[in-house]
Amino acid sequence: MGADNNVAQYAVALKAGKRYFAEKTAAGQGGYLPVLDELLKNVSIEGEIYIGLREVPIKRIMGTYAAGRSTAFAGNFMPLLGPDTEFAQKWQHLYQAHLEEGIRDAIKVYEYLGYYYVIEGNKRVSVLNFVDAYSIHADVTRMIPVRSGDKDIAIYYEFLDFDRRRIFDNMWFSKQGKFTWLVRKARSYAKTRPELGPDEKLSWMFDCYENFARRYHEMGFGNEFSHTTADAFAEYVRVFSFPYGLSSTELQQKVRLARPQFKLLDVEATQNAANIDYGDEDVEAQRRVIARLGSLNKRRNLSVAVALTGTPSLCGWDMTHAFSYRALKKEFEGKLSFLFCQSVPGGEEGYQAITELCRERPGLLFAAGPGIKHNVLRAALESPETSVLCCSPFFEGDSLPTYYCRLYEATFLCGILAGVMTTTGVVGIAVPPPGGTVLFSDINAFAAGAQLINPRIRVALTYLSDQADPAAVGAARARLVQSGADIALIRCPDGGPAINRLPEDTAASLCLLTPESGFIKEYLAVISLNWRIFYRHMALELLADAPAQSIASARPLHYRWGLDSGMIDVLTSDIVLGSQPVRLFRIFKQMLISGTLRPFDGTMADRDGAVRIKDGKYPSFVSIVGMDWLADIVTELDAREE
Repeated sequence: MGADNNVAQYAVALKAGKRYFAEKTAAGQGGYLPVLDELLKNVSIEGEIYIGLREVPIKRIMGTYAAGRSTAFAGNFMPLLGPDTEFAQKWQHLYQAHLEEGIRDAIKVYEYLGYYYVIEGNKRVSVLNFVDAYSIHADVTRMIPVRSGDKDIAIYYEFLDFDRRRIFDNMWFSKQGKFTWLVRKARSYAKTRPELGPDEKLSWMFDCYENFARRYHEMGFGNEFSHTTADAFAEYVRVFSFPYGLSSTELQQKVRLARPQFKLLDVEATQNAANIDYGDEDVEAQRRVIARLGSLNKRRNLSVAVALTGTPSLCGWDMTHAFSYRALKKEFEGKLSFLFCQSVPGGEEGYQAITELCRERPGLLFAAGPGIKHNVLRAALESPETSVLCCSPFFEGDSLPTYYCRLYEATFLCGILAGVMTTTGVVGIAVPPPGGTVLFSDINAFAAGAQLINPRIRVALTYLSDQADPAAVGAARARLVQSGADIALIRCPDGGPAINRLPEDTAASLCLLTPESGFIKEYLAVISLNWRIFYRHMALELLADAPAQSIASARPLHYRWGLDSGMIDVLTSDIVLGSQPVRLFRIFKQMLISGTLRPFDGTMADRDGAVRIKDGKYPSFVSIVGMDWLADIVTELDAREE
């Protein structure tokens, strides 16, 4: 019975090998095992180092050292020789030995660029590949290539810098810098765990990796995704930290929860972005939704939660969200329940605060504020029953759906007004350093709008060290005045005439500054952020039992609404501006809304003179929010904090 079973299993393996070989050759690729001797023909080898006995993951054994046995195996290590051959008999005996007592003899391999090539033991690898084993013991000799600018070799030398201390045993990353990042992360983590002690080799981290890798491959993720297991481990650590002290069951659960993040590792960030622009809403459909509230499907929790990192003050970023939240709550009172959490801290405390909100199982959770995104992602992965949206301009590498406004459209309009109203030819902008709720595109759009009116205009840029501190904001205005600016766009308005009469959803103001002192003389316009329009849209989706996208979805949605949605607007002080500037402003605003004018039409160069945007080549949305440069007419008055 055993012999018959072995023959049957060899037939299955042979079929898999022939199928692989046929598919590869049909695609014009090699169907046999890769041969290290052939790969090294045009490669300079600096030397060999004997490593000794190690446990080697089967998935990292890529081929054979010499061509002698390569044609006996397909490239997936499945056999290609017929069932009546001596090779087939030996393969079947090895398979039976594996069933009875396991394959214990170590193979011999060369390691090159993180992969292994068999010197002795090809059939053992074939059998273990067939039964989907995780690893095998191997006697390893490392081949070291001469250092060069090649990407893979650069990654390899980063690996060698640490592997001399046996830290990265069988770990391999697909991008440079990950080895260094993980070691730095591990040493920082170890400081919070006194029981780990001064472990220079970080053996505990390697144990964590081994446990992670086993769970990862047990769930089939090793076959599902093309990135390396170490890539997946680093992503797990980024989201959940190190799985130190977790039971196998707990680790398995968290690895499963991280699957949406693993999916995105195989996709470039620009391909991750499914940007949802504002579309015409069906008002009648919304009315029908409201009318049938009494007969809703009760499977979903009809509640909305909002989490803010700051405490709403007179005006500013947090105030715009708090104002919109209050308006939403008032409109849907009796139809939805609401949860509100403000002053969410950073770090572990912030994660706990958001987790507490998720424990209430709201249908929707909106989270807004700088530094909140990582904790929101972690909580969202652990609460897939809640549709979570994070107010963030950034979306690279995360499966978290986000929402934001095309703020650069509003700053472009403010730039136009500044260009019209300036008498000095210098206009200013005071914002927090880019990276939180401010983007380089917001600054560049302001510059583009001003330059559209006056090609010789200059833009002075200063950074707000603390936008909640009136003294810091006042000092920023003084710097702008000293540079010659008489008009400034200030991200966090304060002081000045009629400050209490500014709309509650004011996010920034365009001000006429008093010479020398920098005090606000007049408000020319304000940028209004009415998040309620977006919140209302999503609340209606919830009521219609079609909530915002779940974190488990393959491709996260990113809502980016602009002037055409009404969620963002520029409100002018018509009496101060005068009739003609207001008329001109309204023409440009309507052109932006209709799409006949766009902020980044035309040529734009950076401050080094390099052309970043060519005339007739309008940048994509991803390129706009990804700007990491300033326009050539922008002068930084102070260094930004890194």
